[in-house]
Formats: sequence, C-alpha cells, structure tokens
Amino acid sequence: MGFSLKGDFDTSYGSATNIYITIGSFHFKKYTGIVFFNYTYWINKSYADKYYIKYEGQDTIPEPTGKLSERIVIYPQDNSQPRDYILPHGLEFFLGEEQEVEVPKINVIEKKEQVPFITFDKEGNEIISYREELTTTEQISNESVIEKRKVLDLSMLNNIYSYGYSNIKKHLSSVFSEDSFIEE
Repeated sequence: MGFSLKGDFDTSYGSATNIYITIGSFHFKKYTGIVFFNYTYWINKSYADKYYIKYEGQDTIPEPTGKLSERIVIYPQDNSQPRDYILPHGLEFFLGEEQEVEVPKINVIEKKEQVPFITFDKEGNEIISYREELTTTEQISNESVIEKRKVLDLSMLNNIYSYGYSNIKKHLSSVFSEDSFIEE
C-alpha cells in the first residue's frame, strides 16, 4: 500500500520518473491526539514490496535495496531551474477533523497577597516582614463562544493508512501538483 510521485528527479539511485512512497511505521499517543508517521521512499513499488515482511517469524529481511535518501533534485516540467528538495521522513498530525465547538469563556483574575515571613535584624532579633505574592485564580463564566477546533476522532484509527497517505499528499502538494500523485 502506497502511492507514487510522478516527475523528473535525481535521486540517490540516479535519475527517476517515479518515487514510491510508503508508511514505514506510525505511533499514536492518545493523551495528545497526535499520530506520528514515518515515511519511506523507494525507486519503485517492487523494491518496497520485497523489503517488508509478509508473515510473522519471517527469517530474513532483505537489505533495503532501492530505498532512497531524503535528498532529491526536482526538474520542473517548464524547464526552469532544477531545485533541491528534502522528502520528509517523519510527520505528525492531530488525529481529528476541524469542527465548530462551544468553548467556555475563561476569565483569569490575578490577586496579590501580603505574605508574612521571618527575617533577622543586625543584632539577630526576629522581625516579621511582608512580601507581595501573586496568586492566580481562574473563573469560568457562564458565557461560551463558538470556535473552530480540531476534535479528536478515534474512529480515524480504523483507516489510519489512508489518513497518513492523505496527509503526506497535503504536505507534498505545496511543491507537487495533484496529478503528480499516482495510486498503486
């Protein structure tokens, strides 16, 4: 499972017209809602398919022949200057979608308080002095506002690979056009 990036590239394996992109691993932290994806890049799909194991207990994992380094040179179709690009290996995203939610309006009230402390004069006698300390208390008002926020959606874990691939495409779309992405 993955997709190809179509273009004219110089890679660590020489010239290429496609780069195959896969998710090598992912990690989800429920307490932050963040999912981290590790992406790998290959000269083509067949090299990627040979590398990943097919069953539990598989004895040997072959050398990652055909695996690309992150540095590539892109040759634009309009014959403009080639440009260097670093393919992202690790990206993290919040596992959710933006929705309008009702958020309580919080008013913070700061209070200064006189706090006694004991000090000594030149002769060693105790003296009670006072210093100001800042104490903060929060008050939540009865008011609320509607804001757009990303809301955690654990059901997205059911289709985590699609989520990971759609997000790397969004990231790469700042450099590559939509027709550069080929589903395989």
